[in-house]
Amino acid sequence: MSRIYHLDDHFARAHRRSRALRPPRLSRRLLVLPVVVALALVVTAVTEPEQFPPRGARAPSDILSGRVSHVRDGDTIEVVGQPVRIANLDCAEMETAAGRRARARMVELTARGHMLCALEGRRSWDREIATCALPDGRDLGDIMIGEGLCSRWK
Repeated sequence: MSRIYHLDDHFARAHRRSRALRPPRLSRRLLVLPVVVALALVVTAVTEPEQFPPRGARAPSDILSGRVSHVRDGDTIEVVGQPVRIANLDCAEMETAAGRRARARMVELTARGHMLCALEGRRSWDREIATCALPDGRDLGDIMIGEGLCSRWK
């Protein structure tokens, strides 16, 4: 007895063979995942306050990070032994009452922990000029100016 093939059987077999040769399909979840991650990163970058490094940083080698080992005066600190002149800050000299108040407040602010400073690539005497930020991301110079202890350095 001869076998009769229907045209539908032929197409069904051809379709199964072509599917076997195709690479497996990615699930929709795997396709959506990168989009969701990218969207989350964009939302986080837009909604999070500016953190480290502080503004002015140009490269990771331009970042000085560590504890403040000494406060010289209201606008000069030493981070891990490296003298740093706060770039946007001008405080009264230590011989004045205003200078002593500025230094005392700087000691309070820097005693809280880790400091990150973005070096500007310039020097003033033995000091690197940098903008520095507290661990919570606030700019050290802006705090001192905002509290009326110092003025903006030009």
